[in-house]
Amino acid sequence: MIADVEEIRTYIEERFPQFGINKRRQIIRLLYEIRKREQCHLPDLLHKITEESQNFSRLKSYLLARRFPTLTETERNSCHDLPELDINPESCTTKL
Repeated sequence: MIADVEEIRTYIEERFPQFGINKRRQIIRLLYEIRKREQCHLPDLLHKITEESQNFSRLKSYLLARRFPTLTETERNSCHDLPELDINPESCTTKL
């Protein structure tokens, strides 16, 4: 999964250079969590977001709806900032 994070990070930095560091971190985290939750193929997921938009607000709304499908629109809008995704194999209690 660490390779997935690096692949996502590289893709987002190349595809959305206009996004600031905090916006990129939020998108990376949501993509990682969606990938893990849905067990979907990363290329399919990345292709879908490319179709979505280059507008941060629309992209984040789409990803939040996909990551948290049972939340209402109001609840999703309250998810302002997501912390940076930091996966460190040494700190994991279970083997990946």
